[in-house]
Amino acid sequence: MIHTLSVSMNFSRHHYEELADLLGIDENTSTVTKDYSSIGFREIRLLKTINQKIHYYGIEIKLNPKVLITGREDIGIISEKDINLLCEKFNNKMKNDIAPGMDLLEFNNWTCKRIDYTTDIKVNDVKSYIRLFKKGDKPSSFKIDLKEAGSLYLKSNSVIINFYDKEDEQLKKVLRKDENLSDSRKEAIKDILRLEVQCLPSKVNSIKRKKKFKSKSVIKFLSKDISEGIILSYYDATVGIGDYYTLEEAKKIIFKCNYTERLKNSLISAMQLVAQSRSIWRAREQFVKGVIIKNTNPYVKLKGTKATFNNYIKLLSNLGINAVAIPREWGINYMPNIRKYILNKFIND
Repeated sequence: MIHTLSVSMNFSRHHYEELADLLGIDENTSTVTKDYSSIGFREIRLLKTINQKIHYYGIEIKLNPKVLITGREDIGIISEKDINLLCEKFNNKMKNDIAPGMDLLEFNNWTCKRIDYTTDIKVNDVKSYIRLFKKGDKPSSFKIDLKEAGSLYLKSNSVIINFYDKEDEQLKKVLRKDENLSDSRKEAIKDILRLEVQCLPSKVNSIKRKKKFKSKSVIKFLSKDISEGIILSYYDATVGIGDYYTLEEAKKIIFKCNYTERLKNSLISAMQLVAQSRSIWRAREQFVKGVIIKNTNPYVKLKGTKATFNNYIKLLSNLGINAVAIPREWGINYMPNIRKYILNKFIND
């Protein structure tokens, strides 16, 4: 449900100075400490804004809830049943280790600044799914990082989408640190496809408005329903909901449906264009400009509106087909969409 979150609170100048002293922070050099990272407090940052209009003092904490709960490095994520323990652990650590003697808010009342909704899905051939995901769609407000090998990574001003191979990510991390993975860690990350939607401050504000929360108290955002809704909405917007087929297998399904012959051919051409352009979002751009499908005789030229192209993708989904085709050279003709696995994971958590 959640991997990382950032919480904040404001307080007096006296509290600011007292906490800076307790944390050993010299604001002339830095207002950040990572000394408590091993117990889940990945980063503690003191905040201060002073000008003619504002005198503000506060604190922001970047938290790894699973590490806080277990007391050790842990790649896992917390579920809704862990929330009470999270609150207890946070309050105890603040009172006993980080800010002893200070009268700070209980965890429930801290303000949510950022929250990373996350789920782990165990599937065979994670790398193949990531390759297919990277050929999917891109919401208009997002930029895609194609250099992120092993990951579908898209970013906007309010959200970061990161669907990635957990094993690949962990192996690269230990390689950079010149460390080794334990056998238990290797087993824990094997075949794990992690779906992570990082909600930045403006997205947190959007959730607050949509849910009609009166405040941004963090406890309100620790919800399985919100996590499920956020992850599925961005999954659908990028990956889509149809299963994966080779083009030849998809044609068989399309030819059996009750669409007109002209529409059937248009859907097949749309899939060919996606394969040719190597992604749904590029195919849409080329469709609007006008494009010729390669290796067609007589040649097929496609040109139309975004709405028309989007309708083709929707009609394929209605047939249970993802517009991204499995490359013929892979030697398989079908891979299920993992959306059903995501739903089952939330039901069982």
